[in-house]
Amino acid sequence: MKVKDPNKPFVATFASKIFPVVGLEKDKYLSQATLNKLAPFVPAMDLNKHHDVLPIAFNAYVANRMNLNDDVVLSEDAINFQNSFIHKQINVEHDRNHVIGVTLRSGFSKFGSDDPLDDDDLIEYLEETGSYAPFNGVLGGLIWKVAARGISDYIEEASDPSSPFFSAISASWEVAFDEFCIVAFNDKNEKNIENGELIEDEEMILEMMGDLRAFGGSGMHKGRKIGRVIKGNILGVGIGLTENPAADVSGIETAKCGLTKKLEDNNSSKTAKSSNKTVNINKENNKKIMKINSLADITDENLKEASASQVTKFIESELEKASQDYDKEKKQIEKQVTEASDTIEQLKTENKDLKEKFEKTEKELGELRNQVLAKQAEDSFNERMSIVDEQFELSEAQRKVIFNKVKELDSDESWAAYLEDLKVFATPKSDKKVEKTEDTSSASSQETVDDAIDNGKTKKEAVASSGSNEPTLAERFAKMQVKVGKKEFGTK
Repeated sequence: MKVKDPNKPFVATFASKIFPVVGLEKDKYLSQATLNKLAPFVPAMDLNKHHDVLPIAFNAYVANRMNLNDDVVLSEDAINFQNSFIHKQINVEHDRNHVIGVTLRSGFSKFGSDDPLDDDDLIEYLEETGSYAPFNGVLGGLIWKVAARGISDYIEEASDPSSPFFSAISASWEVAFDEFCIVAFNDKNEKNIENGELIEDEEMILEMMGDLRAFGGSGMHKGRKIGRVIKGNILGVGIGLTENPAADVSGIETAKCGLTKKLEDNNSSKTAKSSNKTVNINKENNKKIMKINSLADITDENLKEASASQVTKFIESELEKASQDYDKEKKQIEKQVTEASDTIEQLKTENKDLKEKFEKTEKELGELRNQVLAKQAEDSFNERMSIVDEQFELSEAQRKVIFNKVKELDSDESWAAYLEDLKVFATPKSDKKVEKTEDTSSASSQETVDDAIDNGKTKKEAVASSGSNEPTLAERFAKMQVKVGKKEFGTK
């Protein structure tokens, strides 16, 4: 299914752990451990000279295997869009106003072992394991410490297995795309797409898309686990550094114990927060009146100065605010539901129109095909009867019998065999006429052969001139599929 508005593409995120390379003043064990697998993807930097940056690398996603949001990309798409990830921004919590780094490298690695795969290795790996076996898309880049304000230290801590913050940070990579289909699994615990059924029928996608987790569904449809297969024009948008929630699901708000707190603690441009407690002077009796602005103001000490009316006003104010927020959120949700329903109805209508146009076009093509075949059969019959009339002396009765027989012949082989039979049983015309006919036929045949040779040379030269010296990775993948046999999903 393709997106209807090109300015509003679909969006998906993939979460993964980050591996930094730290300086010599840091834990040497951590440096060696992180370099073992993903070193080829880490930008080469002398950290003793460039101590203001932090090189990082991470597996951005796993091709051919569903992520935690039930999204997946296929081998051919991963190969085609991988380089679109280079030179994209790295931000904090998907806040594009707080960019702290940039991606510089991309590539692939084995799923499970993280062993790097160059182009040749990837093709060989897929030949051995299957065209749709899981493998990693890998990215490498730099964090600018001068922009991160302490976050780089937190990233290093989160990558140290001995730290209490180990695995506290992940990279949430965002991609935009304009088309998708659906994969369905009979086993709810299955994730590898090679064990699923690919569903590309528009009507079935419309029926099932409401159950996709990407559109607010449960991820189950009629007892089967389903996921969204990202296709079409896919573009890497950016990386958001996020804190991993306990449930290991990207996008859940956490307490300010990590990235958000680091931002506040290290942002020297912020002015000191004013006290929540303000005191007003009653000019009439010169008595202090405590004004309650937050729950933190309600303490035993402050209640001595606060009146009951002040507490009541605070509670009423908070309830009114909560009611307004609830009403606003409710209206937004209702608007989204209405827009989604309208979109689904529009898609159904457009799909019906497309189906009717397709059926009409298919019918017209069928009629045209029949007309072409009938014309070809007629021309072939006339040509064969012309040869019979040129080569044999026939009575009307003989010609009628031969006429009906030639009409039944359905191939060049059967016609050639029948013509040989006629040479035995039918009376040939004078040798002079036959000779003339044969010469003409021979000359015509020779001209046909010469034209074919000339055309063949021309086409061969055209193909040779238009070909490239080196095939792309995508072309090599396509050839590999032909060689080993492309995986056929149960497409509907």
